[in-house]
Amino acid sequence: MITQNIKLALKLIFFSLIMSSCGNDKVEKKQVKIKKVKVIKKKTVLTHENAVEFLTEYGKKHQENIIEISTNYGKMKVKLYKDTPLHRANFIYLINEKYFDETFFHRVVKGFMIQGGNSDNWGASKKRDKIGIYKIPAEILPQHFHKKGALAASRTYIKNPDKVSTPFEFYIVQGHTFDKQTLSMVEEQYHKRLNAQQRKEYIRIGGTPHLDGEHTVFGEVIEGFDTIDKIASVKTDKGEWPEINVVIHMKTLK
Repeated sequence: MITQNIKLALKLIFFSLIMSSCGNDKVEKKQVKIKKVKVIKKKTVLTHENAVEFLTEYGKKHQENIIEISTNYGKMKVKLYKDTPLHRANFIYLINEKYFDETFFHRVVKGFMIQGGNSDNWGASKKRDKIGIYKIPAEILPQHFHKKGALAASRTYIKNPDKVSTPFEFYIVQGHTFDKQTLSMVEEQYHKRLNAQQRKEYIRIGGTPHLDGEHTVFGEVIEGFDTIDKIASVKTDKGEWPEINVVIHMKTLK
């Protein structure tokens, strides 16, 4: 009888160990489950060191070259040149980052140009800080010159022998027309040699030939020349800032 009781007790202990083992397996299986975590890619802050590489890759992924500039004086459709790839990529990047929205044409000189990309509010400054501090190497090409409607990059003339561009500010040429004799005088005064195409366009639609070779021209207005003229005619203060802000919004069209 004692022997049977011992056998029964051993069976119960063995059964309990099996049940306990099964329970632990279930716990272990639950612990093995891995929770998926969404990875958020950190945005690149541009610097003098990484800007060229970043813009080169960005330009390959974003092939758009037609944009629309909307203002409270009308719209302009602009074609960006593909043979100035860093400037095109930079402009598309800033448009996609909504940098230009709510900035202004902040410097206006009738018969010369309208300059945009700055603002007197904190929003633009904060956007600049997030995007980064960098310059764009010059992409100055003889086939792209300062005829009326030319889109060009602003730059500083102080300690800038390589004529590198500032990334956030640009200008669109209004200029004025020339005759052959006046163009020859410009060539002599500014030590330039204009080609046949430049001379033809400066006589036909006008521009600012003295800036050729000094700034990167990376696009041109293809629709909305009347908008250039309207903005160029606004009343400005002594600092050439319009008395009524000319607000900018931009988007890519293709």
